[in-house]
Amino acid sequence: MEITPAVYLSLGSNLGNRKQFLENAIELLAQKGFSIVSVSSVYQTPAIGIEGAPDFLNCCVKANTHLNPNELIRTIHEIELHLGRIRRENETTSRTIDIDLIFYGNTILHQPDLQVPHPRYHERKFVLLPLIDLDDGLIDPAQGIPVNYFLKNCPDKSTVEKYPLSLFTKE
Repeated sequence: MEITPAVYLSLGSNLGNRKQFLENAIELLAQKGFSIVSVSSVYQTPAIGIEGAPDFLNCCVKANTHLNPNELIRTIHEIELHLGRIRRENETTSRTIDIDLIFYGNTILHQPDLQVPHPRYHERKFVLLPLIDLDDGLIDPAQGIPVNYFLKNCPDKSTVEKYPLSLFTKE
């Protein structure tokens, strides 16, 4: 079974027991064909674009998998559904869990339902900070630009605070 280059996922939760939803998502990823390499620090961030919503807890996961990008996104959606995520077309809402595929090795995809790298990751501090936790030398495969550059020039001016929580320790 072939294992892919590093896959980077962004996870967030702002409903219910946010910590538990992140932990459950990581556990389910491990059960569904992901070899978890590392998990970033957890960050608390305001809910952007959702008036009056609770803050999010966010982190990123670095993993390897035998799943191709389309199988991977289907698996992510199954995990989200299993954890109570309700998807609404063209509407940003609070959610129990949100899992986004940020990078799939050096793969670049432009499909109607899947774009890799994630098209807006570089505009979101709550994705950039945890990505840099995982690999401070990470390079965007589509643009050839270090992820650190995007953080320094990020249009997102929201407050992102490290949350005193550890989700995963590699044994």
